[in-house]
Amino acid sequence: MSDALQGRGYAALFCNLGEDRRDIPIIPAKTLLFWRKIICSVVVCTVGFLATLSPALALEGKALTIATPLSLASLHTYHEQPGQTTFRSRLSLRDRNDRAWQTILFKRYQGETLEGIYLRLVGFPGLAELDPQAVITVVTGTNIQWLAPPQLDLQTKQLPSNVNQYNFQSIITELTSDIPLEIKVTLQGERKATIVVPPFVVHEWRELAFLAS
Repeated sequence: MSDALQGRGYAALFCNLGEDRRDIPIIPAKTLLFWRKIICSVVVCTVGFLATLSPALALEGKALTIATPLSLASLHTYHEQPGQTTFRSRLSLRDRNDRAWQTILFKRYQGETLEGIYLRLVGFPGLAELDPQAVITVVTGTNIQWLAPPQLDLQTKQLPSNVNQYNFQSIITELTSDIPLEIKVTLQGERKATIVVPPFVVHEWRELAFLAS
């Protein structure tokens, strides 16, 4: 197919059906391919830049969500069974030793009754084995700090050694602003990990706290 015929075919894609095509300009195929490469490069660079703004890229079903300070797309609602609703925020954060952690804050209702608000921490298997009996300490840049005891929800019977869950309800209700936090976690062998929580994550957690069934 000549460049002229191929160009006319490409140009037809940008026209409305049923429109008179006698005045459609003939665009060479090489020109169209050149601009297509330019547009693809711009899109790829833009997506890469957005990814650097956030530590969290999460796949939810078939949708790719990017958790950035301007997008709270990682907040999800699950109607798990009749009368049971769970609101969940899942983000990837890092500790002071640059280890990745999945932080899952969820709030569950049974009917109209709040079962609780829990924070689940997931470390990398083999690198972060959590002490299942130790509390976590949540600190701010001031002298304020909170303790969160380990506690499983009613539906969870057991967790792997790299995962633990904590009662976060009293802490989340006392957070009145989007301040940066640090979560100090005790690992097995009396080792410590400090997870850094930026303000936009705190904002999302506070948003979750206001959601109701």
